[in-house]
Amino acid sequence: VGNSGVGKSHLLNRLGEGEIAVTVGTISEKLKLGRHVTTTTTLHRLPGGGDPAYLIDSPGARRFSVWDVRPEELKEHFVEFIPYASGCKFSD
Repeated sequence: VGNSGVGKSHLLNRLGEGEIAVTVGTISEKLKLGRHVTTTTTLHRLPGGGDPAYLIDSPGARRFSVWDVRPEELKEHFVEFIPYASGCKFSD
């Protein structure tokens, strides 16, 4: 999951070592971002030995927002980060 036009599909192609070839768009000169091309979610098995590894290519999110959560409640929704919070350079 990631923003639209940041190179998720391009990265998948690189990790696919020539065995995966999903369509990618050109870079917008104005925005310096890729153009939205991926329209469906697809599962891909990565090449290589050992245990199988899979990646999902999905359309990008244009915007991610948290709503109906007060700032002081936000930490309760991401409890897996609490052990690392003391090392964060942003204290707020």
